[in-house]
Amino acid sequence: RITWEQLQHYNLCLKTPKQKPVLKTAVDESLIIKYVDMLKENKLEHIAYLLLGGARLSHIVYMLNTYSPGEIVQHPDGSYDTRIMCFMPRANFCRYYLGIRAGSKRCDYIYFLAYPIEKQVISYRKLRDKLRHLGVQAKLFRKYVNQVIEQLAIKHNIRLDAVNLILSRELSVTGAHYLNTRDWADKLFSIYVEYLKERGLVE
Repeated sequence: RITWEQLQHYNLCLKTPKQKPVLKTAVDESLIIKYVDMLKENKLEHIAYLLLGGARLSHIVYMLNTYSPGEIVQHPDGSYDTRIMCFMPRANFCRYYLGIRAGSKRCDYIYFLAYPIEKQVISYRKLRDKLRHLGVQAKLFRKYVNQVIEQLAIKHNIRLDAVNLILSRELSVTGAHYLNTRDWADKLFSIYVEYLKERGLVE
């Protein structure tokens, strides 16, 4: 036998946390097209092409500040190779190994549409404020890329692990399995580039 107060305390312990809604709203593609045009008009085409790869703005800034494409580094599958791999002219995109972890956010690779990239010392806050001044919401690019490549993965029977690799989410695969997942991610991104061309987002 327990008291009423003890019963209430016990019931509170049994309560499960509130569930977050799982409903996703789509990003209007016309808005992304507008953003890309605005960035091109302001000589930020390289930022547009990096954002269209689905990378976080903070990781893009880190990449620009430390850009070293010819450096030989160890990749997650254990192999040693240059940081960058470009698939041109066949697929017209590049994959750059960043290999960082900041808090809970990791980033193995940044996928981006083929465009001349140079090392550029710039602060995250400065670039973020510049985009805000233009009225560009950088986070919507990542959400847009996610919704498009998920649909393309399902349509082309590609494992969703490939989506997670492109968007730098946690992966539970290593070694040969990681290499296989990366191959699928490369294939998925090449399909995504063709999709962007069809929509007039890239030439």
